[in-house]
Amino acid sequence: MLLEIIAFSLGVIVFSKLLPTLSEEEVMQEETELMFGEAIDQEIRNHLTVEEDATMNLAVQTVGKRLADVCDRKGLVFKYVLLKDERINAFSGPGGYIYITRGLLKFVENQDELAGIIGHEIAHVCLRHAVKRLRDSNASLDSKEKLDELARFIVFQKYTAECEQEADKLGVIYTRKAGFDPNGLANFFERLYASQPRIISRGLFERFLQATIIGPERVKSIREYISQMETSERSETREKVRQKD
Repeated sequence: MLLEIIAFSLGVIVFSKLLPTLSEEEVMQEETELMFGEAIDQEIRNHLTVEEDATMNLAVQTVGKRLADVCDRKGLVFKYVLLKDERINAFSGPGGYIYITRGLLKFVENQDELAGIIGHEIAHVCLRHAVKRLRDSNASLDSKEKLDELARFIVFQKYTAECEQEADKLGVIYTRKAGFDPNGLANFFERLYASQPRIISRGLFERFLQATIIGPERVKSIREYISQMETSERSETREKVRQKD
């Protein structure tokens, strides 16, 4: 068992190297990031209703905490906000704000799928994707209009395929380290993709469809990455056993 844990840790290190590392000058100072995150969160709450249901919030908080405990920004306090919106959506903002809609929470079939989504959003935060976008847009907080614009940007932002792939991979690592089935995200996307006609007809998928690249190729890419991780783990385990013998 210990050898398997060591092998998995080494496998994570190997595959984490595939992910880009941002230099300090490329990102906002964390204090500034937190300020932007708090201001944008308040503006989002001005436009969207927060879901207060205790059971639903506990489900999100429980999964979120397990993932935050194993992520690369352990010093950051993640805030999970459940929105009273029947559309299927999830997004993240600067400073560790993770937003999940009630519609998405009702659509997921189990904790593994929810962990896949939250892990993906935590990965966006750890990779500072929103921060880089805000930096590139010369964002500021000096007016109500700009705040509203930033809030809309966070809710409707569309990352590049490269950013999504980075978050998929890092999110898979986090879900695995937290003890969830790393196939959760792929399973969720697979079901979501298959349900598009029915969900779109009910107006529940439009925003998520616009903001997220979903399809068979993305699901295949996630599953291939998981397979590579598992192959690496088995290889490392065999090597450790051989060295011990």
